Amino acid sequence: MTNSNSISIVLPVYNCETTILLCLKSIFKQNYPIKEIVMIDNHSADKTIQTIEGIQKKYKKIPIQLIKQDKTYRVADSYNLGAQIAKGKYIVLMHSDCMLPTENELKKLMTPFIKDPSIDLSAPYVVIPKSIWKKYNFWQKYLFANMVDVKIPSGNGQFECVKKETFLKMGGYDLKNFGGQDIIGGEDADFHTRLRKFGKIVLSNALVLHIHYIGKNFSFIKVLKSKKVNARSYGRFVSMHTTSLSLVTLLIFSSKFVLAILPFVPHLSFIGIPLLVIYSFYYSRKLFLDVSSLVDFKIILVPFVNIFFVYFDVFWMAEGFLHKKK
Repeated sequence: MTNSNSISIVLPVYNCETTILLCLKSIFKQNYPIKEIVMIDNHSADKTIQTIEGIQKKYKKIPIQLIKQDKTYRVADSYNLGAQIAKGKYIVLMHSDCMLPTENELKKLMTPFIKDPSIDLSAPYVVIPKSIWKKYNFWQKYLFANMVDVKIPSGNGQFECVKKETFLKMGGYDLKNFGGQDIIGGEDADFHTRLRKFGKIVLSNALVLHIHYIGKNFSFIKVLKSKKVNARSYGRFVSMHTTSLSLVTLLIFSSKFVLAILPFVPHLSFIGIPLLVIYSFYYSRKLFLDVSSLVDFKIILVPFVNIFFVYFDVFWMAEGFLHKKK
């Protein structure tokens, strides 16, 4: 690979001591040239920094530049900073809780650029492997039950490559309406939507494993926080891009509102109530098929928790939709 096609990997980190080693080892194994790894630490309080510094001393093949922030910023801020620092023509945005399953994933991600230099962004498929999911505690299993072993086209910065020139020309991620210190996400989906208006995005054959946090300290409070952020992000994204979204996307967004309201509509409650009950079991169906989850007494709570989150999500989606700016 010539210097004109060089790759910089931008990798934000924050309290990721349980995953960062797996992430970096999978990067080191790639059989595609990497110019550098730019890591932005957002004031980690665990052993993340020590782990990275230990790798820096042992592994010299790929230069690792570690930027230490004096306070905690969000992923969007880190990607924007890393893109400015990166020296490569292409920047690979990667999450610290992800890993690459084979040594060919970076090559697969870059193949579209080699075939068509006019491409601006190449995205992978993302999956939460069942083998990893089964290691989670109950509430973390609950949170990701509907995504385990599902191969999803990714557009959320977990492992995607974008031309540095394009990223900077667009101003990177929108920190005014997404990211910053506001407890909201969606900056990645927003970036993709804006890029599609004048650039070219392709889905590659690359695969990335989203392993998330590997530990036992995942509580129901964390489920609440995660669901709130996702719902607000979804609402704000739809409010900002309503006219450019497909009918299918808008129908999916409104379906949860229908599910929440239908049981209270006169003459339609006979449909709405059974639908809500069916949903309460179907949404977490993989949890009911997992032996270790079935023997946990908390499994009894799941249908009721699912119904609670229908209304919880609707409230925060509406809040995100109605408040476009922080």
